[in-house]
Amino acid sequence: MQNIIIVHMESLNSAFYYTNQNMFPNLRKVQEQGIFFSNYWSTATSTIMTVCDLMYGNDVCSGQSPDLVRFVLDEAYGSFEKQPGMEFQNKKMIFSPRFDWIYDFIDLKMIMGKDTCLCQGDNYPEFCGLISDAVKNMNGDFLYIYDWSPLVMKSKCRKKFSTWNEYYVHQYCQTDNVLGLVLEELEKTGKKDQTLCIIFGDHGDDLYSYGLNDGFTHAIPPYPNMIRTPLAFYGGLLEQGTDDSLVCTFDIGHMAAQWWRGNVRPEHKRNYVFSRNLFPRQQSVLEKGYSVTDGIYMLLITSKGLEMYICRFIQHSNFNILNWFKLDRNGRLIIKTCANMHFKRLIREQAADFEEAFYKMRVVLYRKLYVLIKKRLLDNRAKQWFYHIHYNRE
Repeated sequence: MQNIIIVHMESLNSAFYYTNQNMFPNLRKVQEQGIFFSNYWSTATSTIMTVCDLMYGNDVCSGQSPDLVRFVLDEAYGSFEKQPGMEFQNKKMIFSPRFDWIYDFIDLKMIMGKDTCLCQGDNYPEFCGLISDAVKNMNGDFLYIYDWSPLVMKSKCRKKFSTWNEYYVHQYCQTDNVLGLVLEELEKTGKKDQTLCIIFGDHGDDLYSYGLNDGFTHAIPPYPNMIRTPLAFYGGLLEQGTDDSLVCTFDIGHMAAQWWRGNVRPEHKRNYVFSRNLFPRQQSVLEKGYSVTDGIYMLLITSKGLEMYICRFIQHSNFNILNWFKLDRNGRLIIKTCANMHFKRLIREQAADFEEAFYKMRVVLYRKLYVLIKKRLLDNRAKQWFYHIHYNRE
């Protein structure tokens, strides 16, 4: 019988993966021997939101949540296993370290469903044992594996570390080792061909860079470095290769259902990816932000105004290209004047392309926020965010 395994790579963005590939030999193996989605974007910057988006295929099911403590899930929306044609004999989620905040467990239990067995590993060896047993005994199962130690930096390790940096590297290497264990067990048990293994990064962490949120590294607005993460499908007699078309978290369940029905090259098509960092009803000291990307550019909005980034060629883009422009009363972009020859040769030549992308993505972003405003999930004052540019890099 067919199986699906999801391996959740906590706080791993594409920039970190590409610049530290020596730490991820198993993810590299998956990239080479499976389908690697090079233009994948997460739909949220927090774990619970991303897991919910993956399991339900939309951001509406969690839209009524005022915060993570009072998490609300609209059960009218079908979950992952309710995709057409998919049925599982058993559902299990295995994670480690053990949660020290009860709401994490409650939220995950709600998202995964009452019929899902949630198993917590108290330490790494126990965690690995639970994974090995689960893979060996799969027979038409859904298995979700989640090592969240890179986020908490507190897992019980046998080795002593002299520096924080050394410990941090170890934690990320451990997430790759967990993936390696899954791949090894699939080979040993002969279940690789009838099992689809989905590996994804939920979001990135800002790691204190650029001074955002005074160094607070989680749930910042959905900048490119926060939501561009790895995604790969492995096993299941899939065709191999790189897929550079635009794909997001909402698409994963639909593509898995295609594989379930016999498609060895799951298809998907979208023009834009929408992402956010907080629930629309959520009240927080953090800056609420929304973004839309076409895979080449990203337009982001907060109460401070609009920002735009080049994100296809620059993995860690941090310059707001709207600094070169100003908005007139009608919301049209007007390029600033500058005597610099570099500006004249390069920026002015690209200005028309910037403007075209800006106007298209602004329409998409405005429509999305307007729906939230109309449903009274977002304050009507959010419309004013579109009337000014956030000059964050003068």
